Amino acid sequence: MIKEHIEKAIGAKESELMKTNSEFGFEIYHYSNDNLSYQILYTVGLSKNVQDVDSSNEGFEKIELYFALPPFWNIKNHNWPVNWLERIACIPQKNSTWFGHGDTIPAGNPPEYLHEAFLGNHFMICKPDHLQDTFSGEEWMKSGFEMMAVMVLFQLEVDFKLRNSHTVLIKKLRKKSVTEVFDPYRVSTCRKRILGMV
Repeated sequence: MIKEHIEKAIGAKESELMKTNSEFGFEIYHYSNDNLSYQILYTVGLSKNVQDVDSSNEGFEKIELYFALPPFWNIKNHNWPVNWLERIACIPQKNSTWFGHGDTIPAGNPPEYLHEAFLGNHFMICKPDHLQDTFSGEEWMKSGFEMMAVMVLFQLEVDFKLRNSHTVLIKKLRKKSVTEVFDPYRVSTCRKRILGMV
């Protein structure tokens, strides 16, 4: 029923299976439609594992993850979002931990650029923004789980978050109209510090 709830919310008739992770018991699906302002990759199966969250993340005990991509993205030629979504989705069970709003994950150790033309090198788990209305409301409440977005960040944005907080960073991103929908042409919302200033 997890897949059916998500497909109903996004108006999908049939999503395409991209990957199956038998070790941790989840699948990754892809859906695109010319009428949508995004494409979506999403997990099915993570919410079967109940997270032992803290008080600030109550309600996110059962989650599925998604990666929102621009409509023009060619997932077959540029499939790193699929591979990274799988790697990220393994973390809670692999490391006996949990994901909360504002958690950041490096793209490798040490972090590497996702593409030579795009210098993002971290991911942030966050509540839906662009898809907030899609994954909310009375009908969605019946699903029994919540969706959390995987958002790409630049190193300077991660540094800013560590100096301040994820709340302050997200406000900064929203002010610049940056949402969870990946934009391969965007630049960092933060600049290098000069004399202690951002």
